[in-house]
Amino acid sequence: MTKDELCENIQRMIEEYQKIEEYQKPFTFEEARELFEHIQRMVVENQKPLNMDEASEFLGVSKSLLYKLTHKREIKFSKPSGKIIYFARSDLIEWMLSKPVKTNEQIEEEAINYVMFKSKTKPKM
Repeated sequence: MTKDELCENIQRMIEEYQKIEEYQKPFTFEEARELFEHIQRMVVENQKPLNMDEASEFLGVSKSLLYKLTHKREIKFSKPSGKIIYFARSDLIEWMLSKPVKTNEQIEEEAINYVMFKSKTKPKM
């Protein structure tokens, strides 16, 4: 490592340390109030139902696919007026996580358990 590289690394470390110190400063009452209000706004915003455009953007899928999913009733939605479709953010997250893929470790473990328990039972003839 050259002298210049060492100096650059030390400078970066000092800057990172200063950032950490900045986060450790106590909040003023005003800063705490602003943070609390910001969190409240985020909570309210996350509870607000999403329309078709917002839901497709949130999921990262096309509106066409989202319409197909609602038509097939594969995703939860609401139609309070009988026309406009709304989605709860929590339902969209639930749908996104509904079909987890097993890891290789989980598949191996299941295979070992299957072989161990299957071999203990005698085949019926």
